[in-house]
Amino acid sequence: MALSKHFVVPYDGLQTHGPFQSERTLSRAKMFASVLAAKALLHQVNNEHSQTLGAYQQALTLSDRLCQGGFRIHRLVGMAMKAITLHSMQKWIGHQWVVARPPAEVLSEIVRFMGEFDKQHVSLWKTVTMETWRNRWDCEDWYAGTIPQEEIKRLAEICPEIDQPPAVDKATALNLWERHYQQLMQTARSPLWEALDSELPESTIAQLDPFLFNAKAFARWLWKEAMIEVELRGTQIMAALELYRYHQPHQGRYPPTLADLVPKYLPEVPKDPFTGQDFPYVRPDNLKYKLYGVGPNKVDDGGVQEDNIWHGDPDMVIYEVK
Repeated sequence: MALSKHFVVPYDGLQTHGPFQSERTLSRAKMFASVLAAKALLHQVNNEHSQTLGAYQQALTLSDRLCQGGFRIHRLVGMAMKAITLHSMQKWIGHQWVVARPPAEVLSEIVRFMGEFDKQHVSLWKTVTMETWRNRWDCEDWYAGTIPQEEIKRLAEICPEIDQPPAVDKATALNLWERHYQQLMQTARSPLWEALDSELPESTIAQLDPFLFNAKAFARWLWKEAMIEVELRGTQIMAALELYRYHQPHQGRYPPTLADLVPKYLPEVPKDPFTGQDFPYVRPDNLKYKLYGVGPNKVDDGGVQEDNIWHGDPDMVIYEVK
């Protein structure tokens, strides 16, 4: 456990804009996340549940602060860290790795913490803001002729028109950027199930494509954000289901519906970010359940999931007690 002291990552350092410092800090953050995961697992083996939860809370907080960095790579790494942490938490709540399940007071704290984290964690629109403003600065540098030639050559591989004289004046280009930015922000601030169906703005001037947040790339960000939200909200529901089963009147049984968790075990039932509806919850009998999200195709396929959900359209099974 003393190892964790050697991998302390200052949160402010995760928000760097310096490329070399960014790579170094990301490497340290990933190392520290691995230490936290190992630390949580060791506490699980020893049935030290409060310490296990503390390690997972720290890992989620770290991943969230990483998402506040100034580059897309910050958010990619931060989201990956969140997914890994949440999957580990689900196995812990379902007591796959240990004989003793988390006690009621720890499950209650998980429900509370996950609900607060879901409301406060870094939203997609903050990443969009940082990315688009960085694109605007690049656009202004291009008009000023201050972008290094090496960077121009790299951009020309993606957009050959960048080597040609500007097709429009600077004011027109910045107006186009402003309209593009406002449309993206309006979409990013809306509920995910609405944003996923939104018509995203496309550039009308190919020469300016490198300076605008690509609509297809933005759609992928929305999709990944929804996937993480499924895991996050599903983990909270899992903890509430186990908490329900703990109470003596229920005699180890799971509730007939998710609505039965409200208000004693959950303040409200979290919604599937792909649909805005309740997560599908199937209970074959009193001692079994399957909890899942409908996934990117927004179709309830009965909880069928392929091996690689991140590249397909089946359902997202959060957890299943067989």
